[in-house]
Amino acid sequence: MERKDAVDDDIAGNLAPVIPGEAPGETGLAGKQSVETLTGTEKLMDAMDLAVEEKQRIQEYAAKKAASKKQLAPFEQHVMFLSAGIKEPERYVLKYLLSIRASELEVSLLVLPFSYVIRLFKLMDFWIKNTWEVELVCRSLFFLMRIHRDQVTSTEELIPVVDSLRTNARKQLTAMRDTVGFNIAGMSFVQEALEAKRVKLFADVEEKLGQNRKRRRTAVKTLR
Repeated sequence: MERKDAVDDDIAGNLAPVIPGEAPGETGLAGKQSVETLTGTEKLMDAMDLAVEEKQRIQEYAAKKAASKKQLAPFEQHVMFLSAGIKEPERYVLKYLLSIRASELEVSLLVLPFSYVIRLFKLMDFWIKNTWEVELVCRSLFFLMRIHRDQVTSTEELIPVVDSLRTNARKQLTAMRDTVGFNIAGMSFVQEALEAKRVKLFADVEEKLGQNRKRRRTAVKTLR
């Protein structure tokens, strides 16, 4: 209910998308906030919630199966997974990210609460490792890194995720660049993704993470 109220408030107020730390008109966002955009964000959040629940059910079933000496009935997927013809919780969320129109992707990600951004970062790491829709995932990742840089660098649980994302994103994008051949559209994206601005973004985040680690170690020594 709270999430629906927040969405309704955004629609009623006709809010313009603004990136934290940037003045209105300087964001360069593709698309404007609309009912469709917010609905896309809602569906993505719902998909992440359902994926967490389904993953927990799968783990519980696996543990029960391992501990049982009897033959268990086959695992019953959630009806939403069955109707989508998808088994993996991670692929189910990706389906809804893919359903967001390209012109509305950035605005949809902009209104995503940071608690869900944390979940999405972990999913993105999984997707990139498994080469699932690398171009879309990296485009979304770079945008989220830009608008949430300060929060990302101050969130301890994201430190290993960011390290993994940096390594895997570079690996996959380099592979795309090497195999894209004469696909001009693909080549343009890879070149854009690997340009200095993107590389510097990861470097800045890594530097801030290092500073945060150093402050924590200093604080611990002081307490002792």
